[in-house]
Amino acid sequence: MSLATSSDTQSLQHARHELARCQGLIQEVSAQLARATNLVASLSSNLAPAASHDDASAGTVSEPSVAEIRDQLTKILASNEFIHSVRLCRFLTYTVDRTLAGEADALKEYTIGRDVFDRGEHYDQRHDSIVRVEARRLRLKLEAYYRHAGAFDPVTILYRPGHYAPVFNRRSEATAA
Repeated sequence: MSLATSSDTQSLQHARHELARCQGLIQEVSAQLARATNLVASLSSNLAPAASHDDASAGTVSEPSVAEIRDQLTKILASNEFIHSVRLCRFLTYTVDRTLAGEADALKEYTIGRDVFDRGEHYDQRHDSIVRVEARRLRLKLEAYYRHAGAFDPVTILYRPGHYAPVFNRRSEATAA
């Protein structure tokens, strides 16, 4: 009986440790998002006005602004599909941040494994498929989000199979409404 109690205690301690680690990751992502939002707010006033009149007169759908992409990221992270998935939130935030910083070409499986999933210096993506598995989960979660909670969102953040850089699109008025 004392073995079961010791095992239960160890399991409880491990669960508490993992909960604290997850809470720390959530705080880290929230802080990064707040910093990025502040940066975007300061930059968006310089970037947003340039495209609006020309695109509207041409009848085309313009690219979403950085501020709109950040707003969409915030909505997705707060949704039921993502709120309890720290890993997917980190993956999504990291890849969106790097893409918006002009570093989409640097989004490689190895880099994501090290930076997002805390794989060590001996990480070998040939033997550890964490990035590919989580990328597929992320695509499926985003599809579910856009089928339900995000069905009328004006901006989409999507990932093509085999790619780790997100694609940002603005939905047409008819699709978003």
